[in-house]
Amino acid sequence: MKHRFLKILIASLLALIMTLPMLACDSGNASDTPPADTTATTEAPTEEITEAPTEAPQPTPVYTEGLEFRVEPHGEATLIGMGTATDTVLRIPPKDPSGHPVTLIWYDSFKGNTA
Repeated sequence: MKHRFLKILIASLLALIMTLPMLACDSGNASDTPPADTTATTEAPTEEITEAPTEAPQPTPVYTEGLEFRVEPHGEATLIGMGTATDTVLRIPPKDPSGHPVTLIWYDSFKGNTA
């Protein structure tokens, strides 16, 4: 008797838990939307003159020059060393000088550099 009561209780709770999210969903009835405005206006429509927004020129990023890259067989570049770069703060470019995307920095690219 006790086990049957527990089974019925668990089944009822599971059914309740599964139906609550469905009740919370929007049914999409048209009655939820406000009616369209059908009143006629006697005023002439006025045009608002606005100027097109002008975009501020974006500054061109300055990347560290002289870094050493290696082009991998799959066409992507790996940063492998400092090369001739002398910057103390590096800004790694998204592409190497040949235009290949830089996707990896070699694990010891900066080994031995002190800045």
